[in-house]
Amino acid sequence: MKTEQPEYKQNFHQPNTTMDSPLLPEDILLDIFSRLPVNHVLRLRSLSDHLRRSLSTPHFARLHLRHQLRRRRLAIFESREPPYSVAFRCVHTEAHSDQPVISWGDGFKYSYPNARIWNSCDGLILFSISDKSFFAFNPSTRDRQLLCHIPPLCLSEDRKYSLLLGLGFDALVDEYKVVGAVVYWDDYGDDSFVFCSSLNNSRLINKRFEYGVAVEYSPGTSVNGVLYWLVERYAGNWGFEARPPPVIVYFDFAAEVFVEMAAQLPYEPDVYEYDLVVLRGSLCVVCHRGLQGEVWGLQVEVWGLGKCGDMDVWVRLFVVINGESLVFRTLKPFCFTEEGEVIMAVDRKRLVVYNLKEKTHRLLFCHPEVKQIWGKPDGFEVAVYVESLVSPRSASEGYGAITDHSSTDQRQLRLGPLG
Repeated sequence: MKTEQPEYKQNFHQPNTTMDSPLLPEDILLDIFSRLPVNHVLRLRSLSDHLRRSLSTPHFARLHLRHQLRRRRLAIFESREPPYSVAFRCVHTEAHSDQPVISWGDGFKYSYPNARIWNSCDGLILFSISDKSFFAFNPSTRDRQLLCHIPPLCLSEDRKYSLLLGLGFDALVDEYKVVGAVVYWDDYGDDSFVFCSSLNNSRLINKRFEYGVAVEYSPGTSVNGVLYWLVERYAGNWGFEARPPPVIVYFDFAAEVFVEMAAQLPYEPDVYEYDLVVLRGSLCVVCHRGLQGEVWGLQVEVWGLGKCGDMDVWVRLFVVINGESLVFRTLKPFCFTEEGEVIMAVDRKRLVVYNLKEKTHRLLFCHPEVKQIWGKPDGFEVAVYVESLVSPRSASEGYGAITDHSSTDQRQLRLGPLG
């Protein structure tokens, strides 16, 4: 016997139901949609004009980013030959090592040998293909924007210099900005300048950079939109071989100056290399320890900010001993997996997943063996980013307010030692 369907089921399955006449309030629908991955949101935008408008606003992008902060991805930036080119690859940090790496090389490639990645902020990656061409790139949406207003370094082609550069967020004006400093170290004299550039405008800051830079290219490290660097003080006579202890500085967008952190790492003479990383949302320092004069390090220590009463202190999070499971010259951690393992780059050749308790590792990605390109060390560069709908194009048009960043006084999350 044929039975009639209840009327409420017929109404529920009406094919023309959209957000113009939703079954749920629109704010609840937006909250549900904000929990979806980026590729699902992009598909929803194509269903109707109303969905396209509602899911393309800065408010929704901000809401979406809040739910995506735990979904970390790795963007691997590698050089290739022949021909000279670069390509992005994407690694899902919560995936197992046997999941194939997603290659973007066919859809995103440039024929420049000196391309490099700088840092990421709210899903945007800052990279360059030369000293004259800089881009803001969203790996999740594949959208990119040429930044035409960074001070032209081509004016300094005949001079040797070090470049500090990073992408951060100025909460005072709700805008993403590229901050940097150029430090000359040639026979023409000691000179430097600081600049701060939004994604559609640039201006020089008439202030001298008061620190030394030990490397030619120094990318910034962004924590909650605040940019940090490792630099050196111009003080004392450290001799020909000795180097001054590193200093951690951050850029104060309000005062437009570089400021030293209150909590500095104590100087250790057996630490021959320092690096800044972000782990679990907090600024961390990577220390390579070794014997003086030795090429190979003994161990790598990772330190994060902890709390001792009212004081910020550095707490050692974990140690990786050379030769125990890995043999390395350099080691750089990038993020934790959901299982508590650490994804690290070994000598810029291999990406491994390291188990801190069992002291074992498994291979996640291996860079193909190619020759050095114009003296640049062979290998890949990595940036950790989150999936987001932040557009470098919309940000450059004044829609930069995507996330609620912490104030300068709350810029570090407190970390305790790992168990």
